[in-house]
Amino acid sequence: FFQHLLTNNTAVQATFTPAGVVYQIRPQDKVIAVMLGSQPAVQSTIAYVQNFIQLLNGRNFAFTYHFFVYCANHVADTNSLFQRVCETIKKELLVPAPINVVPMSYQTEDVIAQLLARSNITITRSGGGTIMELLGVAKGQTWVHSETKEPAAAEEKLLAGIPFWEAGNALYLKKMRQGRLVTPQTFGKYLEI
Repeated sequence: FFQHLLTNNTAVQATFTPAGVVYQIRPQDKVIAVMLGSQPAVQSTIAYVQNFIQLLNGRNFAFTYHFFVYCANHVADTNSLFQRVCETIKKELLVPAPINVVPMSYQTEDVIAQLLARSNITITRSGGGTIMELLGVAKGQTWVHSETKEPAAAEEKLLAGIPFWEAGNALYLKKMRQGRLVTPQTFGKYLEI
């Protein structure tokens, strides 16, 4: 399905090789990376994908939105997060559209570094290593994911949705990089559409 999606979306320039996908992004395009760790929160990851597609489906832009979603390791023919994200894309996305959602399984550090450097927005958890990577490599906006379920929650509630040992990291990133605390339900209000 993923290869079919990329080859049938005119907004995407991708080449399939035995080593993987070579993916081209034009300078004017917008890149958003959602990377919720090596064991991503499944429901939140899917909710980011659904809400992103619903927010932008049917709109016209002079550029393409590329929404990269880290899905941990993928094993073919299993109900992996990668497979579930592909099913969500298939169900929700109107193709062709100026939206491209790219589920990713494990990537090397040089691929992740390039993605962080190119992303206009990254949405991550707030582990110490992640925050250091963002401070060192990311050039765009850095947003920290919260698992809070309360809509339009105040900062205190958003911080309660982050492991308490990581909350200080989130606040440090917010201070140093004007980061935001977001959920799948609230991140859309900060997108500059």
